[in-house]
Amino acid sequence: MANPYGKAILIGIVAGMRCFLAPALLVRNSDEPCESASCTIPSTALSFLAAGELVGDKTPYIGNRTDPGPLFGRIVSGAICGGAVAKKNGGEPAIGLIAGGLSAFASAHACYLTRRELAKVTGAPDLVLALAEDAAAFGIGSAAVK
Repeated sequence: MANPYGKAILIGIVAGMRCFLAPALLVRNSDEPCESASCTIPSTALSFLAAGELVGDKTPYIGNRTDPGPLFGRIVSGAICGGAVAKKNGGEPAIGLIAGGLSAFASAHACYLTRRELAKVTGAPDLVLALAEDAAAFGIGSAAVK
């Protein structure tokens, strides 16, 4: 059996990086069959929200992920997904919820600061760093939901 709390931390890290990607990956990689409209509509909506976030992140119009509103959303996303992942892997959902929320908080700050400093140090365009962050989020998220 996989470590439920390690996976909760991983999905929380993803939520800190990309708020909607964490639940989209979780729903898309569920073992539960998803054939009814009541299941496919939320799954499709989450996928569209995640795609919109991935595109929106590359624009100058999106605010700072560590501002109170966006940060709160990332924490909630990480907590909910962390609880779900922990439960799915035989753990206690409440512990997964805490682990996911805390790791989303930490990840949002760490990834923001890392991306900002990498831009200064390397001179790399923000688009390149954002795409690298997207790839990392997908990789970490895939490990969390498998």
